[in-house]
Amino acid sequence: MLQSLPMSAIHQLFRLQQVDLEIAEGKKELMGVLQAQQVPDALRRAKQTAEETAAIQKQWRTQQKQQDSELGSVQSKLQTSEERLYSGQVKSPKELADLQKSVELLRKQRATLEESLLETMMTLEEAEKDAQTAEATLQTDTAAWQTQVAQLKQEQLRLATRLNEIIAVRDEQAKLIPAAILADYDALRLRRTGAVVVEVRLGMCQACRVILPAALVHTVSEGTKLVHCSSCDRLLYQV
Repeated sequence: MLQSLPMSAIHQLFRLQQVDLEIAEGKKELMGVLQAQQVPDALRRAKQTAEETAAIQKQWRTQQKQQDSELGSVQSKLQTSEERLYSGQVKSPKELADLQKSVELLRKQRATLEESLLETMMTLEEAEKDAQTAEATLQTDTAAWQTQVAQLKQEQLRLATRLNEIIAVRDEQAKLIPAAILADYDALRLRRTGAVVVEVRLGMCQACRVILPAALVHTVSEGTKLVHCSSCDRLLYQV
């Protein structure tokens, strides 16, 4: 495919391509910075661990309060029963025996509750340590993440500003190229990745590495027509 080419238009296309490649690289860098601002998995895990350990701590605190309440109730009943047992007011042998059995049962119940409460308190202490450690880790990781995000925001602004400047340069460079040639170039960029204006060296397209017909190479060297590679369809130029 040949198209009449104004003097130096192919070189203007090459310069435009350089700008376009720089824009593509700038967008890639900017996208990387934006993606880097997403909450990292490590911080998500730290938050989850903090929430889980806090929930466990709350569970054991609730259990301790319940056991405290139960123990207090049993202790109150035991105190009342002991006071009545030793008051001398109960005269009936059967009633005394029943009261004695009740006191013994309450004492056993109290001992069981005290043992259970002690175990709960020890477990709660460990749960509190775990929750404190997890929360401290979360706070440290969060602070480090916020510092990193602040730096990334600055880098994002720098990259976005630079990208806008390059795009403005691209707009000016595009004005130097005839519309039909520019349309051909832009259409080719949609079909190919990377460079679409490539050098012919030693009769070979430097993109697809195919040896070109001598007549095609000669036309490229004349620089008067827009020449496409017969293999990969990229635009060709020769230094």
